[in-house]
Amino acid sequence: MSARASTASSRLVDAGLWFLSLVVLVTILVFSWTTKPPLASLSYTDKAGHGFAYAALAETLLLAAVWRPGRGNGPFPGAARLVLVACVVLGALAEVGQGLFFHRDASVRDVLIDAAGVALAYVLWALMSRSVEARGPSRG
Repeated sequence: MSARASTASSRLVDAGLWFLSLVVLVTILVFSWTTKPPLASLSYTDKAGHGFAYAALAETLLLAAVWRPGRGNGPFPGAARLVLVACVVLGALAEVGQGLFFHRDASVRDVLIDAAGVALAYVLWALMSRSVEARGPSRG
């Protein structure tokens, strides 16, 4: 693959990761602030959704901003902690917003599950980055 095609492909992947992060963020906000939570009668489903959503947000942001498999550092290589904290703060603010503006109950348990999803995303991302680094630089 030529250098130009590789650069275009990398930019496309980067754009896709940022777009996916935005889609996950918007989805989280829509589901957080709708008047009725989906599958509300299935409490464990709601909790799993919280964990999965925040794991997906953190993972896509870490991959877009901090480090990308096979391509190394992203545009913000030192921002992993900031990404993680921002995702947890977003979860807390979404819960506060539910209680203040959307006639739903804010839940500390949901914030904790959001944080657990963010932590899981970090662990997966860190394992992936260490695994790839241990194998050495990719040859594209």
